[in-house]
Amino acid sequence: MTAAISRPPGIPLGSSVPPMTAHAVSVSLPTWADNVGYEEGDKRVVEKMETGYPRFFVHRTIQKVSSVCETAIWSDTYNSSRLYA
Repeated sequence: MTAAISRPPGIPLGSSVPPMTAHAVSVSLPTWADNVGYEEGDKRVVEKMETGYPRFFVHRTIQKVSSVCETAIWSDTYNSSRLYA
């Protein structure tokens, strides 16, 4: 008799690691294809990312602040903004 080994449910692609952590810097890339997709800039992967290492990923909160600043302050002067901490 062979016992079936079930794989525990993983953290979905693009979710923070640990899950539901607002300031996590690690992101779930559960399959090799997801890792390759991230490195190649595949929209399927990149658009699902909720977080990431700050050197390579602008935190969603910073993206929102940047958007507000662009709208309120720089709308006619600059095409985009980049906020740094």
